[in-house]
Amino acid sequence: VAYLTYDNLWTEDGGIDRTALYFGWGMYNTMGMLFTISLPAAAYLACRSSRGWIFTIYLVLLEGCILVSMSRQAMLIGSFIFVVCALWILVKSAKKRAHLMIFGAAALAAVGVLIVKRDIVVSVYEMLTNNFFSGSGRDGLYDEAWEKFKANPVFGIGFYRDISADPGFI
Repeated sequence: VAYLTYDNLWTEDGGIDRTALYFGWGMYNTMGMLFTISLPAAAYLACRSSRGWIFTIYLVLLEGCILVSMSRQAMLIGSFIFVVCALWILVKSAKKRAHLMIFGAAALAAVGVLIVKRDIVVSVYEMLTNNFFSGSGRDGLYDEAWEKFKANPVFGIGFYRDISADPGFI
């Protein structure tokens, strides 16, 4: 079971230091991915269980953990999957009213956070949008990988390459 602790999470300029997040195991991208792949299972159990509302609460908590993980990929895909799962629950579950109340309470809580912590939410949004299409400094690696692929499209260049023999490789 992963748990969330944080020390000095907020930077002086209002941003978030993702390296300060500690989930008990793994880095923030790994944990965001694990939370994201757990969403459909929670939605399935919310639809099938006699006490499915418990799993709906769990689904909402998973989405919250995805957002706190600050993993851009998990936030993007996880939010899409969360919406699909919520719609699935509202269409397929027997106790639609209980699920709708949970989603409504979660939406009100989200709006409350947006109002109370507006400056932090804006700084996180700017951090995400400013760096979303930049490749996080990996553009050179992607260009190099594309050139290596074009030079060796069928069999590739192999694994465990001796970097000392070709220092410009990475």
